[in-house]
Amino acid sequence: MSRGSVAAIAALALALAWAAPASANLESLKASCQPRNAAPDGSLPYVFCDDGIPPAGGTTPNHGPVRAVAVPQRYQGWQGLPPKAPPEPSSGADANGNIALDVDVTMPDPERFPPGERGWPVVVMMHGCCGGNKRGWESSRADAGGEHWHFNNAWFASRGYVVVTYTSRGFVDAQGRGSTGQTQLDSRRYEINDYQHLLGRLADDPFFHIDPQRIVVTGGSYGGGFAWLALTDPTWTSPGGKEMRVVAVAPRYGWTDLVAALVPNGIEPREPDGSTATKVIGAPKRTILAGLWLSGKTGLPGIAAPHATFPPEIDAAVACLNSIDPFPSNPLCASTLQETLPAFVRDRSAYYQEEFWQRVREGLRVPVFSAGTFTDPLFPNPEHRRMGERLRAEAGGDYPIQEYYGDFQHFSQNKATEWADLCGDDHHRCRVGETDVRRAGITTRLNRFIDHYARPAANPDEPAPELNVTASLQVCPANASELTPAGEPGLRFTAPTFAELAPERLTFDLPGLRTTLFKALPNAHALNADPLVNQLLNGNHCATPAGDPGIGVASWETEPLAEDVTMIGPARVTLRHQGIGGEAMLAARLYDVSPRGEALLVDRGLRTGVAPNGTTTVELFGAAWRFPKGHRIRIEVAQDDEPFVRFSTQVSALVIDGARLELPVRTAGPEVRVEAPELLASEATSRLLRASVEPATGERVGIARIETQVRESRKRRWRTLRGGDGGRVRLRGGHGRTYELRARAIDHRGVPGPWAVARTVVPLDDSRGTRALRWLGRWTRVKARGAFGGRLTRSTRRGDELRLRFRGTRVWLVGRRGPKGGRARVVIDGRARTVSFRARRTRARAILLELPLSGRGVHELRLVTLGGRVEIDAIGIADRRP
Repeated sequence: MSRGSVAAIAALALALAWAAPASANLESLKASCQPRNAAPDGSLPYVFCDDGIPPAGGTTPNHGPVRAVAVPQRYQGWQGLPPKAPPEPSSGADANGNIALDVDVTMPDPERFPPGERGWPVVVMMHGCCGGNKRGWESSRADAGGEHWHFNNAWFASRGYVVVTYTSRGFVDAQGRGSTGQTQLDSRRYEINDYQHLLGRLADDPFFHIDPQRIVVTGGSYGGGFAWLALTDPTWTSPGGKEMRVVAVAPRYGWTDLVAALVPNGIEPREPDGSTATKVIGAPKRTILAGLWLSGKTGLPGIAAPHATFPPEIDAAVACLNSIDPFPSNPLCASTLQETLPAFVRDRSAYYQEEFWQRVREGLRVPVFSAGTFTDPLFPNPEHRRMGERLRAEAGGDYPIQEYYGDFQHFSQNKATEWADLCGDDHHRCRVGETDVRRAGITTRLNRFIDHYARPAANPDEPAPELNVTASLQVCPANASELTPAGEPGLRFTAPTFAELAPERLTFDLPGLRTTLFKALPNAHALNADPLVNQLLNGNHCATPAGDPGIGVASWETEPLAEDVTMIGPARVTLRHQGIGGEAMLAARLYDVSPRGEALLVDRGLRTGVAPNGTTTVELFGAAWRFPKGHRIRIEVAQDDEPFVRFSTQVSALVIDGARLELPVRTAGPEVRVEAPELLASEATSRLLRASVEPATGERVGIARIETQVRESRKRRWRTLRGGDGGRVRLRGGHGRTYELRARAIDHRGVPGPWAVARTVVPLDDSRGTRALRWLGRWTRVKARGAFGGRLTRSTRRGDELRLRFRGTRVWLVGRRGPKGGRARVVIDGRARTVSFRARRTRARAILLELPLSGRGVHELRLVTLGGRVEIDAIGIADRRP
């Protein structure tokens, strides 16, 4: 940062100190602001404000507060930032009924990006659980490692955003310092109100120059659940009276149903009223819950570390879930089942916020970039997928959401190469300033998405994002290849919705009686597949079963596959069974088995509340995997999946009569997109048609070639274009003709993808005296730079006419507007329109009229000038026939 920038910051702070009343507990934060730079070459300056760690945290009040920002300990409700309520006892509140949040703010360099009258857009970045804090998304470099590549406070601030990073209530360091209060696990009544109050306080203070109408919320894990909940209450009023509005959210690997994530029962889709989550009690994720609770209580076992401050009901819930079942009849679980789990549904799960869904049905649209996963066992695929599906359904299919699913985060490989862009022939992680991008990462997609809606100074004109779903196949060292190396994400596929990624079903009927028991022995495959065990022993790569699965585990295998099978989404296994005992759990594990007998865990799922006699379908979490030709698919089913999920202590046994396995698959290869102007005259000035043919995912990985063809509309024969292997396509069209372009990708196996089609109309050019056009009166042809064909046909006299008889489905009138422009009356098939050619400044070309036509007969167009200058450039007719 230059000396001028430092002086500008100092002058700005001094001026603002006089501009408004000081907010006492923001003063130390404002006084701490220092210039920094996010790039080694000094090209990305920003300002970082951090006044250190507060002296108290948790249930110890921070009076003053010192090096922290006060927010109410409790609120009167939740929606739209309600008023302050009296504090709860022993909650960490001070004498004023407030708790104190440890806050950092990162701002743009005011010399490089002056805030202007509206101020800067703001990004709120929430950390994870259970040892998280404000440092979670902070870095000093724009291209920091791992998930922080182009996703941190320095990156966003250097591009024109104010970034708010703070430690959520009750999170403290090893010395118990941080934010006061008790950790309420993203409750809308506590944490969501906290963020709204805090952000309102910052927006009310002119020092921070926050635009209250351009708010973006993002974060991962705990922060992902936070972002989903922030979506459901996107407007409120700041303490100072400013109207606040969220313009986009970007949740990463979070939850939308906290009960389903922690205590899954396997029932999908969920009932909108939340009954699905609590009526059938699920199976606790034993090792994961133990790790979260232990790290949240005191840090790592035996080691003082950052941790959370859980209220008593969380400890009671952990005790319940580790006791004996059935839980409904266990006195230790009464408060957990009657109060805690319903509160998880009501206050901590975005999927069940009915007030929000009603607003969506009435037209509310807050754009969402959703980064869900296939391989995260803590917050698996349904946690993001169910929310995306419901957003589209409630909005009638037009919700602004882009989704990405891959192999990342908790207990997964979480490759830095899936988050970051890859550059050069060696596919290294791109550095600031590099442009040779070979694969775009998740974070670039996220940045482009939120930039379009928040319009930061560094990128105020980002085009509208595509509203689609992208899936990345999982690649581990054991199934890597030269095409898909182990260090990178797998092949990617894109479709309008998740279901369209793999629209076909592949079914296997697997006969044979098998027996399952409530306790499997020795259950080696379950132990091997446990996320924590796999992390410790296998580095989070695909789990590989060792030894015999044990007594009480049912297993079936398909015949060797005749061809490659690409699965994207949740597999289902349907089982007919008879048994003894009480209700059981059925857990399923799906494996890819090579001809040598080596197996890799692909996916898993479970279903609780299974009656002894009947038919049960277990839907797995969802995965993205390619089973190679010659491999077998194995499905294992057990009542005991310890230690991943807690086994039932109720004695039971089932005899299963075969299994039906269904996989969601795609038989087509990769997809492409074709972009061409619907009317050539809207973009070009000649008959030379330039179209773009690109892979739908934006990358060539996995694509051997792209085939591009063209034909004139209404004709049968397609002609293959030379040089149409992706990129720009050039074609010289004929006047008044409509062309169809189509392209498809062919992968390295020779499997073609679906055709993508675009249509372009080449207009009739007025300046060439086309025979179909009849000019009556004193029309003149004049040269005009920027006009289609380089000429316009002009009338300056009332009563001049243009006539045209044609067959077609749509008509466009293209002309030029300017200060001397007049008017013309256009009659098509008896329907009259008045068209104005007047504008404050001259425009080289404009579409003045576009009209769909009905019927297959002959249409007649008649244009009569009404006075002033009328300049016709071209007339477009879709599917024209003389």
